[in-house]
Amino acid sequence: MKKELYLGLNLGGIKKDKSSLLVLEKYKDHNKVVISNIESKFKNPSANAYPDEILKKQIKSYKDIKAVGVNFPLTPPPCITCKLKCPGVKACEVLEVKWLVREYNKANKLSEASLKDRKIPSPYSERGLDYLVANLLDEKFPLEPAFGSSRSSFFGRGQFLMKGLKGIKFIETFPKASLWRLGLRYGMRKSVLRNFYRSELTVENRSLFLDQIEPDFFIYEEDKESLIHQKGNFEALLNALSLYFYYNKEGESMPPQVSGRSNPVAIPL
Repeated sequence: MKKELYLGLNLGGIKKDKSSLLVLEKYKDHNKVVISNIESKFKNPSANAYPDEILKKQIKSYKDIKAVGVNFPLTPPPCITCKLKCPGVKACEVLEVKWLVREYNKANKLSEASLKDRKIPSPYSERGLDYLVANLLDEKFPLEPAFGSSRSSFFGRGQFLMKGLKGIKFIETFPKASLWRLGLRYGMRKSVLRNFYRSELTVENRSLFLDQIEPDFFIYEEDKESLIHQKGNFEALLNALSLYFYYNKEGESMPPQVSGRSNPVAIPL
């Protein structure tokens, strides 16, 4: 039976062993999509084995992988890899930096920010992609820059994982943006999606989301409980679903100034 695997990977803290890997299987002949496996424990069985080494081994064990959707930066900010003599941010001719400067200027003008409150781009810590997802989609999604205090460590781990998984395609996702788009697609109210992560509503909202998508995606009851009660597993699902819609040509297109040097990005339409 012909099938394609879409893997969703949610990296957790390496010391706390909180990463989640979810497998979405599409059976081509039957047009059936199944959440077939969820792994959330990559424990260290010996003093010489790192959790990320175990994670790599687990990903390698799967065949027919279409891609792995990940919620961490796959590319650094433009300044990090630039080889040109630096004229400063305002005078920079690199397309992505010019685009960032222009977007910040537009935002400052629209908000009528005073000189003291004006925001300025930092292309040595943020990418055009980060700014676009946070500010320019149909809803704003607060997002730490790619080289912010926590996301930069995930960038390093991502490079380590990809280096050991040559031949497997990695695609960047943004779970909050994907949740918004998928929630609207499946009939959830905007007010529910805007309050999705409020602690007292989280379990109820995850359960509602899974009920809404079940006509299109088969979920085993045991896996459903895991997705409802474990945030990492739920976000791994969002990453896998983002891939599924991306490969079905229902993904957000990115402007060339943002996507020109980046890996593909999967955000459902």
